[in-house]
Amino acid sequence: MEAVQMKAARAAPQNVEDGLATMGTLQKRALVCAFRNIYWLMKEEIPHTAKFGHLQELMKLQGVSILNNLNHGENNKATSQRFIQETVLTV
Repeated sequence: MEAVQMKAARAAPQNVEDGLATMGTLQKRALVCAFRNIYWLMKEEIPHTAKFGHLQELMKLQGVSILNNLNHGENNKATSQRFIQETVLTV
């Protein structure tokens, strides 16, 4: 079990640049949109951990269909608390 986890960890991107290299164009655009949303929440001093998901849903309702490409794959949870916190640290 440990060997499988270690192999998966080696195969996983180690930084943002490596992660972006393996993504498709639509996924990259969706990720940029998510980063902008978090940046806006931070700049406006709105609680990003509580409001990010709601902002994403509002944008989808407004027709921003690119966000549908954000969560592809089982290990890609771009709306999770971990994603939000890591994005805040990155920004």
